[in-house]
Amino acid sequence: MAQSLELLLIQFLMPDNDARRQAEEQIKRLAKDPQVVPALVQHLRTAKTPNVRQLAAVLLRKKITGHWAKLSPQLKHLVKQSLIESITMEHSPPVRRASANVVSIIAKYAVPAGEWPDLLPFLFQCSQSAQEDHREVALILFSSLTETIGNSFQPHFADLQALLLKCLQDETSNRVRVAALKAVGSFLEFTNDGAEVVKFREFIPSILHVSRQCLASGDEDVAVIAFEIFDELIESPAPLLGESIKSIVQFALEVCSSQNLESNTRHQAIQIISWLAKYKSNSLKKHKLVIPILQVMCPLLAESTDGDEDDDLAPDRAAAEVIDTMALNLPKHVFAPVLEFASLSSQNANPKFREASVTALGVISEGCLELMKNKLEPVLHIVLGALRDPEQMVRGAASFALGQFAEHLQPEIVSHYESVLPCILNALEDASDEVKEKSYYALAAFCENMGEEILPFLDPLMGRLLAALQSSPRNLQETCMGFGLEYSELREYTHGFFSNIAEILADGFAQYLPHVVPLAFASCNLDDGSAVDIDESDDENINGFGGVSSDDEAHDEPRVRNISIRTGVLDEKAAATQALGLFAEHTKISYAPYLEESQKILVRHSGYFHEDVRLQAIIGLKHILTAAQAIYQSQHEGLAKTKEVLDTVMNIYIKTMTEDDDKEVVAQACMSIADIIKEYGYRASRPQQDRTMVVACLAEVAQDMGPPIAGYVDRVMPIVLKELASSEATNRRNAAFCVGELCKNGGESTLKYYGDILRGLFPLFGESEPDNAVRDNAAGAVARMIMVYPESIPLNQVLPVFLKALPLKEDHEESMAVYSCVSTLVLSSNPQILTLVPELVNLFAQVVVSPEETTEVKAQVGRAFSHLISLYGQQMQPLLSDLSPAHANALAAFAPRS
Repeated sequence: MAQSLELLLIQFLMPDNDARRQAEEQIKRLAKDPQVVPALVQHLRTAKTPNVRQLAAVLLRKKITGHWAKLSPQLKHLVKQSLIESITMEHSPPVRRASANVVSIIAKYAVPAGEWPDLLPFLFQCSQSAQEDHREVALILFSSLTETIGNSFQPHFADLQALLLKCLQDETSNRVRVAALKAVGSFLEFTNDGAEVVKFREFIPSILHVSRQCLASGDEDVAVIAFEIFDELIESPAPLLGESIKSIVQFALEVCSSQNLESNTRHQAIQIISWLAKYKSNSLKKHKLVIPILQVMCPLLAESTDGDEDDDLAPDRAAAEVIDTMALNLPKHVFAPVLEFASLSSQNANPKFREASVTALGVISEGCLELMKNKLEPVLHIVLGALRDPEQMVRGAASFALGQFAEHLQPEIVSHYESVLPCILNALEDASDEVKEKSYYALAAFCENMGEEILPFLDPLMGRLLAALQSSPRNLQETCMGFGLEYSELREYTHGFFSNIAEILADGFAQYLPHVVPLAFASCNLDDGSAVDIDESDDENINGFGGVSSDDEAHDEPRVRNISIRTGVLDEKAAATQALGLFAEHTKISYAPYLEESQKILVRHSGYFHEDVRLQAIIGLKHILTAAQAIYQSQHEGLAKTKEVLDTVMNIYIKTMTEDDDKEVVAQACMSIADIIKEYGYRASRPQQDRTMVVACLAEVAQDMGPPIAGYVDRVMPIVLKELASSEATNRRNAAFCVGELCKNGGESTLKYYGDILRGLFPLFGESEPDNAVRDNAAGAVARMIMVYPESIPLNQVLPVFLKALPLKEDHEESMAVYSCVSTLVLSSNPQILTLVPELVNLFAQVVVSPEETTEVKAQVGRAFSHLISLYGQQMQPLLSDLSPAHANALAAFAPRS
């Protein structure tokens, strides 16, 4: 095999594609035989050209996993020996590195199995060799081995850290220092032990030193590794940085201020500041670093970027992110310096600085909202002044900032409408499309929360907004993107604005429907654009060695580089879906031309993949029904048409309650059904199973929602009380369970119903109730009521009836609630329950012998029984002697010895 393989390896490296493809096919065939391993090892050591030796190592790495277990001990020894020789004697660095990669893969299997005891001693020896190549390759191996056998290093961690620190400070070799830097990065990624991570704190000065040297010699890629290490240190919960945070910040600020460096390097430096602001904001405050950071970041906002530069790496964009993060985490320390920068820069002759002044204010408006609300006068003075600036870029930034204020400084900002709205209206007439589009965003966001004070401005506003939204989306999109705004965001706010106006004007909004409804339809029908990018690139593809598949599972899984769903489009769809429902609700009869299409869209969106859109569809369908009733009531066959819409809506709600996995969406469907039942009654036409389904779902929602159900008690309780008297046992059972859960989670809002509930439950305890499961659920409901508000229950009347229905016969899911209630009353020596000791002893005996009850329930009952013994002692004897020996023994077994 060895000879034919050598020819194939040479052929594989030929520029001729056909020859390569043939070689690849034959190598694949040969690689299935374990004998390919010694053949590849031979070529790794003896082939004349480095390219062939490297290819042999790459193929060995890909194929060794599948064959390793089948190799004889002698052959395994040969492979390990040859790799060690290749690492120490090979002259070509790419071949050495490729051999090191094979060692990494074999070590994954051989080291834990005890088959390579001399690997780590060899690496320690190598890393202290006089030869630079040996020291470098040992460090490269330490890096890659952490991924495969990191745990084997645990006992040697202290030695390893000392070694890495020594290599970081290697005075003779930059290559060794760089390899040590990479190894530190690998170890930090691997280790989760806080105490071990803390030891890396003393590495920081050396890391900074190596990074500065790399930057000076143009090796920016290596300096970026330092930032990755700092990333790990910053994200660790251990208190790692101490005093060194100052030198890290100083270094990062030097790098991000250096315009001669690559944008990616500067971006990494800015990112470090961003992480510190997010995870270590108190340290920044403690070491007085906030102002030095802002003194660099604010001017970065004014830095010009080349048109062809990646937007995400642009320094002004990244600096804005840092300022935003700092404002969110340290608002009190950020607001004053930024306002000072904005005031000074707004007067600067350089338009980029005037632009930066308003951008900075827009960026901090979310984090510093409370402080900004108190200083709205001076802030608005700067921003409204910038809206009149001769330079388009400044006016655009000012309209962006106004949009941010409208979003974050509610409701205070709205009180300035008399000065703000005319300025925005003026900006809508701007010669620049960019300023116009950003002003539309500001306008829509500003007006979304306005009340009747907007009416004097309404005609010009509506006219201009509609004109904007009907203009070219592509043009809009391009102009909005520059400020992190998407066209979708503009439309989202505008749908919110229109919904708000519909509420203010009611039927007066009808005149705008022909313009606004088609826009909402367009947003609802947008393509979602969800996309998954899979990154299958492998480093060998660069050398053309990627065609041979790997046996090692670690190399088989494609890496998902980026899963992106365009959230802007989702928010826009949710806002448009909501708008359709609100237009229908507020304009009713005038909505007739759009009813059918709106209903189709909302039905479709009730099954949409994202819960925000489903929720708005579920809410909107109820409004569609309201409009349908108004539209059809005066028509011939109107009743039949309304019933058709009602049936469609009810079917969607029932499907949602049984199939949707989002609590809020299910709860909304339940509440909408409750409202519909209240308004329309149970139509005889609704089949019985629908009513059963509704009650079952209401019960489940009451249980799953927990305390938030309190807000819905008044809508749900009347329906459920009615169902306690249903002719269907399943409905009575579900209604009883639902009542109990509503009382358990609904808080004080349920108290006013306690009398009605007890009256509704009472018949379920009597002889006339044929179904045991109904009675069990009624007992569960009473137990929950007692547990929540015992003082609101007439226990002297309720307890005898309650205990008579026990033990539970069928629904043992109620056991915990029921027997916890009884035990709690006994353990608190409640006087009402202590009048019923004979009934309690009898009940406890039946519970502890029941095969249906859990040990937990029996233990609880046992504790209550022991409490009775401690209270009554010998007086209990006659009661116990009335029990059968089996019952008495079982009780004794569960009663804790005092």
